[in-house]
Amino acid sequence: MFRLSIQQPRSSSTLIGFALILCLFAAPPVQAQYESIPIQTYSYAQFSSSDTASIDLYGVEEKMFAILIFLPEDDPVNLPPAAKGPDGILRLYFKRERLATVIDQLRNESPLVLRFWTGAGGNNTHIGTMDLEAVGEAE
Repeated sequence: MFRLSIQQPRSSSTLIGFALILCLFAAPPVQAQYESIPIQTYSYAQFSSSDTASIDLYGVEEKMFAILIFLPEDDPVNLPPAAKGPDGILRLYFKRERLATVIDQLRNESPLVLRFWTGAGGNNTHIGTMDLEAVGEAE
């Protein structure tokens, strides 16, 4: 005859550890926390006195809500994090080499949104398409 023997846990800390593991796997995934702002129009400038450029983003009622600042490629590798200034304007920093790519995105994709990261830790602010894009559209 086959006998199944179930042993009792050796200590309460084993039970607590097991319960913690179950809670971790049962917890819902953390959702990204963004403030999403639709981009309606933009304007950009390239400055003659430096290798700096900027793009101003406008939302509803042509109100500027963000400035994309493109710093010279010889600046330090670490760019400042995206931040909201005291004037309420968002400032995002890019390397100058990305200017053409961002302008191309603004010209050719629609609708676009700026997603400003408001979650704890990290900084994943970005410009992206507002809707899902079909694969192979060849836009």
